[in-house]
Amino acid sequence: MSPEQRRSRFRRDYRRLAPREQKRFRAAARLLDEGLKRGLVDPRLRFKRVQGHRDVWELSFDRDGRATLRYERLPGGELLIEWRRVGGHDIFAAP
Repeated sequence: MSPEQRRSRFRRDYRRLAPREQKRFRAAARLLDEGLKRGLVDPRLRFKRVQGHRDVWELSFDRDGRATLRYERLPGGELLIEWRRVGGHDIFAAP
């Protein structure tokens, strides 16, 4: 799947979330972004590698709210986050 196809899929997933879930996701994503930039993820976040996928990570933002992402530090130190999926546990069928 191309990066543009992943972005489109993520946008579709996001639009399917309830407004409350969108708000919680955005808050958790901001915390994660700040933490990754500092090199220390906020311990309140549940952030871990997706089993069986070396470079895909999971962020839990609600009881059943999950998002998957890939991130890397670019030359010069800039952080690049590629959001892949967002929704419930069903996103793990194709993270």
